Order: sequence, then C-alpha cells, then structure tokens
Amino acid sequence: MLVKIPELRPVVEALCRSLPCNLPLRSGPAEIDMVAREIREHPQVDGALMISATIVNRGSYVQVWPLFQVTFTNISGTTIAMRQFQPDEYLAPGIELAKGMQPGKEVALMLEVMDPGEQATSFQFDFL
Repeated sequence: MLVKIPELRPVVEALCRSLPCNLPLRSGPAEIDMVAREIREHPQVDGALMISATIVNRGSYVQVWPLFQVTFTNISGTTIAMRQFQPDEYLAPGIELAKGMQPGKEVALMLEVMDPGEQATSFQFDFL
C-alpha cells in the first residue's frame, strides 16, 4: 500500500483531500515517550498492583494507539510475567480511539494487574 511508504504518504494524503478516501493512521510506537510511571500495591485488592503512567506522542503526526506491553523479570532477567494491553484496556473511558494519539498531548494510562510475586524484581514497559 502506497500510504505505508513514508516518502509517498504526503502525496497520498494530498490526493485523499480531493477524493473520498480515508487513510489509516500512522503507527510510530518508537515516537511515544513515557514521561511518568509508577507501580504500587493496589489499595483495595489483595495480590494486585496498580500501574499508572503518562505518555506523549513525540511524532509530528496523529498515530494509532499502540499495544502496551508490561514485562516483569527476576533478578537474572528471566521473564516472570508479561501481558499486552489494547488501548481500550489502558485508556480512560471517553477517549475516542478512532481519532488516534495526537502529537504533543500527554495522556494518562491506568491498569490493574495481578502481582507477579516476590520473584519479580524489575519491570519494563514497551509500546508495540
């Protein structure tokens, strides 16, 4: 598809302004920065954790909401637990997913997950 070739995207966008067509949003997970993050014990649910973070799209374009992956590892770096979350699982209700992630706008995310246990000594967040 021509729209996926970065050099041709502006030409295709210009054509679509004069034609009745809809282009898919771009995907640029490498351009999403996490500006704040926290994992803490869930205040109301035993054996659960709360993950909160603030992310921002550093790209110059609107992009599709990414998958959010959480990985917990032990002291030797072995994965203890991992899960991927869809945007409707980590974004607040009311955010219109179809409008995509706007450039430069900070967005909060919140998740509740099962505590992987004492073996988990570190965590990593990734956007896919």
